[in-house]
Amino acid sequence: MIATLCHFTLDDLKKSIGTVVLLLLVPMFCYAQQSRILALHVGDDENIYVGTETRGLFIFDKEGNKKAHLDRSNGLYANQVRQVLQYSTDNTSFLVLGIPGYVAITSDGGRSFNYKSKANGLLGNIITSLKTNLGDIYVGTDQGLSIIRYDKPSRSFGNIVNKTMRDGLPSDYITSMAVITSNTRDKCTLFVGTTGGVGGSKDCGLTFSEQGTTNNGLPSNSVVSVWAMGDDHITWSNFAAGTNAGFSMGPLNFPFRFTETYTTSQGLGNNYVTDIGPKHFLLFYSNFLIATTNGLGVLSGSTIKNLTVANGFDQNHIQAVDLTVQYRIVVATTTGVFLQSETDFNKFERIRFD
Repeated sequence: MIATLCHFTLDDLKKSIGTVVLLLLVPMFCYAQQSRILALHVGDDENIYVGTETRGLFIFDKEGNKKAHLDRSNGLYANQVRQVLQYSTDNTSFLVLGIPGYVAITSDGGRSFNYKSKANGLLGNIITSLKTNLGDIYVGTDQGLSIIRYDKPSRSFGNIVNKTMRDGLPSDYITSMAVITSNTRDKCTLFVGTTGGVGGSKDCGLTFSEQGTTNNGLPSNSVVSVWAMGDDHITWSNFAAGTNAGFSMGPLNFPFRFTETYTTSQGLGNNYVTDIGPKHFLLFYSNFLIATTNGLGVLSGSTIKNLTVANGFDQNHIQAVDLTVQYRIVVATTTGVFLQSETDFNKFERIRFD
């Protein structure tokens, strides 16, 4: 019942249980569960990272056991963690967090943070996406793309390069990014989802020569999530985009060409696609994972199976999806995180925060 209480509006709760009981009980129990889930990420270190709205960052091992918790008491400027990125380069592990107004970077497990903000050259205060290539950090914001340059000799971060619509992006509001990494700096392929379409760059975001919109087959220019894979032998599914009107995919080649689109008519739970599963899920299972506001779609061939509360989630609004090193799906709703059962592909078990 308490899990259900945390999903209702205040007005609904006042009518059903009374204002006094509401004020006394609901905050205590809802906080004991966890605050709203904002970010989910499986890092290079195989750990599961979960960013929350009011309780900071939770870190779990690949089995879902809690390992650490970082918040203001550890030196974070804020407890709201909107984006998470963990990666390793030059034998150094970096954890990057998007919090209100800042990108927080740590290489010592959260004992100290290096902060980047508008004062250092970041374009926006709202951090919407984080990616990396050769140590450089790509930061999507509400006002454009900021690239935090990595200095290899000192293993530190210095100059910030900014890109906006004036540089070829379809919109300044960035919603998501996907990168096909390269062993040469500024040679990766970067895809940037925005509220005006997809921007494509062959030089890691220095120039944007391509745009994907409804003119190229997208069902909507409001792109919520993007996905890319550079393996040439899967030419039919190398790029995908989730929009507020459906999921589309097609060959990776520029110019963009979206050849297949899936909506509720083809079995999606909802046309609003919040996230797309990682590329190694496609390689391992030959399926796409498509998170929507009404279930997790598993696309196999042209058939979609929709996973919902019947499969163990606490609600059908799927916030994000990722995959552990053991190829187990991990799913975040707005109120919980769930790990796929080791014995049943279609069953999920809640990860406990406390």
